[in-house]
Amino acid sequence: MLLGDAEFFESEEAANQIDLAEIANPTFLLDTPEDSGITATLVELKFSLKQKNGPRFVVCSKNVLETLEFNGLRRKLDGDSIAKAVLKITFPDEQRGKRVELSGPNKLKFKRATHADDVFQLLKDWCLLVTEEEDEDTVELRIASAKLVGVANSSATRTDELSPTGTTGPRAEPRAK
Repeated sequence: MLLGDAEFFESEEAANQIDLAEIANPTFLLDTPEDSGITATLVELKFSLKQKNGPRFVVCSKNVLETLEFNGLRRKLDGDSIAKAVLKITFPDEQRGKRVELSGPNKLKFKRATHADDVFQLLKDWCLLVTEEEDEDTVELRIASAKLVGVANSSATRTDELSPTGTTGPRAEPRAK
């Protein structure tokens, strides 16, 4: 896939690298590899319901999926109405969890200083990140560049717009003081 392929950018598949609709699937879980020590939870979800007056909600909780289930809202979720999801992924070598924001069709935001390749893999495993099959060299190059940029921007939060090939382009946002 070349960036000069104008026909690709006019297709529907070009705009859908992040699939928030997967969260509305009743069987959706944030499973992590066994014995890895990694934990993951959905801590924020912004969505609307297809009802009269178009209500919109932002649910923040230590476990949003359980909160939605408890309040009878999970079964009412429609994949097309989810605007934003925030995950907290905790790795065994880090005390604090990594906050990963997903929104729009192509917006992914998280600190890349550590575990960038692990986060990408988990998002793919959960079917939240949809990419074309890449050869090993392309994947290794993308991960290596994400690590390098993450080290250079370790004091900044990265917001990336995913390209149609699943690679990212940095847009550094200064850290709030």
